[in-house]
Amino acid sequence: MKSSGFLSTNALPEFSYYPNRTLVMESVRRAIATRTGAQGSDGNFTRIERNFHTINLDSVKNARRNNHLALGRKPSLSMEEQQVQVAKGRLWAGRIMSALPALFLLFDGVMKLIKPAPVVKATMELGFAEQVIVPLGIVLLVCSLLYLVPLTSILGAILLTGYLGGAVATQVHARQGWFEILFPLGVGILLWGGLVLRDGRLGALIPVRNQG
Repeated sequence: MKSSGFLSTNALPEFSYYPNRTLVMESVRRAIATRTGAQGSDGNFTRIERNFHTINLDSVKNARRNNHLALGRKPSLSMEEQQVQVAKGRLWAGRIMSALPALFLLFDGVMKLIKPAPVVKATMELGFAEQVIVPLGIVLLVCSLLYLVPLTSILGAILLTGYLGGAVATQVHARQGWFEILFPLGVGILLWGGLVLRDGRLGALIPVRNQG
């Protein structure tokens, strides 16, 4: 560090413990003026005051951190750090929420390509011919893969919404139970809910506002 006459900035950490900052800095100003004269004393004092202010801030931060550690608590997070943690939490929650229905739909699409006997029987009971099972599986796989890719996730969600809407209509037409009718709706809610958590810009499109 640089030195101003007899006064070295290495001694500045001692000033951070003085309760009256004004008296300390005035004493420094007088000492510099006495040693170097009026010329150049203001510049030296300004540099020392800046260092003094920085050391004070560091001392306060260290004191708070040590106080939390002594009490067995973690240091409090700043607003920016809290926002980052919230953003990470939303991102991972969205990924999990999106992965659950996407994996189910991928499995459903693969089963339609393999065409085991239970799948063929269930599809034909809903009024579909056996020849449409493989095309339905291809469509479902393509839409699910588009949803899993971040660049095309919104397009995939839109296409899967249409697919799930057709599934709801098919269940209603076949006079199935409430579980079979509402299950595709629940899958769609998970798809879009996970997408909203992963991409905060979609939240602006939802017409929900906080009151007050």
